[in-house]
Amino acid sequence: MFVGVVLTSLFFSSISRCAICLIDFLPDEKLRQLPCHGAHIFHPSCIDSWLAKNFICPHCSSHVDAAVLLK
Repeated sequence: MFVGVVLTSLFFSSISRCAICLIDFLPDEKLRQLPCHGAHIFHPSCIDSWLAKNFICPHCSSHVDAAVLLK
């Protein structure tokens, strides 16, 4: 399991969908924010599966430090 900032989708007004699965965020849905420069957000299950394979943000290709994400 990866950790990171978990927020609800109501916090974001300009970001409407997950860049991995391309499904729109729902109101009050829990989201995971990566610590990369753009602070990109994803569905937790999407980004957890992605980060299990590599530690690169799928949105900006920034390296994501595993020490920050591993629980």
